[in-house]
Amino acid sequence: MPDVSPEFFEKVSIALAAGVGVIIVALITGLGTFGVAIVGMVERNGQAKAKQKRKQTVRQAEINYTKALMAQHLEEYARSCAETVWHNNDDETQGDGALNPPDFPNWPDQIDWTLIGASEMIKGRDIELRVKIRQQTIDGNLHYSASSEHDAREIFADGAARIGLEAFRVADDIRREIGVKPFEYPPHGINHREALKSRVDELDNRANLYRWRRIKRWMKRLPKDGLRSISIIWPGFTR
Repeated sequence: MPDVSPEFFEKVSIALAAGVGVIIVALITGLGTFGVAIVGMVERNGQAKAKQKRKQTVRQAEINYTKALMAQHLEEYARSCAETVWHNNDDETQGDGALNPPDFPNWPDQIDWTLIGASEMIKGRDIELRVKIRQQTIDGNLHYSASSEHDAREIFADGAARIGLEAFRVADDIRREIGVKPFEYPPHGINHREALKSRVDELDNRANLYRWRRIKRWMKRLPKDGLRSISIIWPGFTR
């Protein structure tokens, strides 16, 4: 029979204990190394995300800066249009000639159109096209309707008011996109926006009144029976 003395069991126990100890140490060491690797990976991932976020923040700041330049450029042009309206409405400047609405100035060189994207570029560049179309309309009105300096002043003031107010509107939209309120004029004093709006409101009211009078004249030429029927449906029409 093999030796099964107490000394034998003691040696076997010591050997097993030593083996288990080695295994436990290996496991702890392996887990520690794995843990360090995981922590390192998480840390690197966090750093990469932080770096990406910083890049996005910088890019958005550059986009906002470019849009701010666009808004200011449009507002400066709108103010020039208001000056045109004031000149043509001012009795003291009579005899100095009618002032044509200003041409749209070149955009600042600092504006990076590729940075802000196609849709924003179109929004800004469309105002240039509107100015050209408005100028063509003005030229046509001058040719067919202006027989004096007064007539030319009216036509120039009308055109400048409409395109200037449109420039303000686009600038306001751009301001809102970057989280900035439209410029607020002091309660008393010069107000370019109000001057343009007042002129456009006057034009629209005049146009609506003209259309309304034409409709009434046309309706009154209808047979009496037709006019009577309309008066029943629309009380006060013939007043």
